[in-house]
Amino acid sequence: MSKEILLNDLLNLSEAEMTKAKIKFHSWNGSVNPIDEYLTDHDLVNNKWLFWRNKRGYFNVGQIAICLVHMSADKWLLTTIKKITKERRIVKPSATLLKNEPHMVFYNLDISSDAGSA
Repeated sequence: MSKEILLNDLLNLSEAEMTKAKIKFHSWNGSVNPIDEYLTDHDLVNNKWLFWRNKRGYFNVGQIAICLVHMSADKWLLTTIKKITKERRIVKPSATLLKNEPHMVFYNLDISSDAGSA
């Protein structure tokens, strides 16, 4: 009989860190498999996929971002843990947008790979 292993058994986050931690699970989106992206370039998943947002952000300053990528059945790969330290809003107009469409908004998050010192 196997004992259930909890994620925090591996991460060993404190109570304070656990209240700030958010996990983003990446799996097949119908066109791209994140595990293939990760094998090609880790930054694609650890930055672009993890911090991609439309209008509302998933992470806020002070939170800990945890990225898991679906491998198969019940197997997930932990790819990165980052602490969000600063958010900068960057607005870039797109030449392809129609006159009445809003500008594209990108967010640049300053991060620390040392989430354990939160």
